[in-house]
Amino acid sequence: MKKVFAILCAVLMGTTVAHGATIKDGLNPKQLRVYGEKQLVTAYVFTSFSCPHCTAFHEQILPELKKMVDAGKLQIVLVEMPYDPRAMTGTVLARCLPSKDYEKFSEAMYNNQKIWSYDPNPKPILIGYAKLLGMNDEKINACLSNKELLKTITQQRDNLSDLYGVTGMPSMALVSDNKHELFVGTDKEAILSAVRQKVNF
Repeated sequence: MKKVFAILCAVLMGTTVAHGATIKDGLNPKQLRVYGEKQLVTAYVFTSFSCPHCTAFHEQILPELKKMVDAGKLQIVLVEMPYDPRAMTGTVLARCLPSKDYEKFSEAMYNNQKIWSYDPNPKPILIGYAKLLGMNDEKINACLSNKELLKTITQQRDNLSDLYGVTGMPSMALVSDNKHELFVGTDKEAILSAVRQKVNF
């Protein structure tokens, strides 16, 4: 299943799938980037820096979801889904940055996706984004050689995608009352309508 994510990312744009399921216990995702305090409704957003349609989600849908976070109606948990070396390098660097700089780094990755994703040697470009946010060579080298962090990211990716039945990116699992609805793709109207109804916004 893991090998088909890149294909699904390319073909699922605009597709929405919804279903209910009982959430498993015992999964505590550590170090994930979170917007807002814990609420009755949480949106788990599954995304990858190398997924073109994930860029559309971050540009068009995520800002609207954040308005509900600001209103105290919703919590957003970002679940990075890197399945290729370029996305993994970016994800590792993003995790090593202070939380306050994570969003700035993400914006640089998504805004410049067409540049680094097609470059034959993207690593220096990604490192450059981290340096612009204050990381020095020592911290970058330590970050990229952190096998424990790499293991954590991989486990979170696999465990949470299995937990919510994620089969393509971008996806959003809307969780409340121990059940979830899964939305796949970038159908802005369908996604925002469902969330607004759920959180009464």
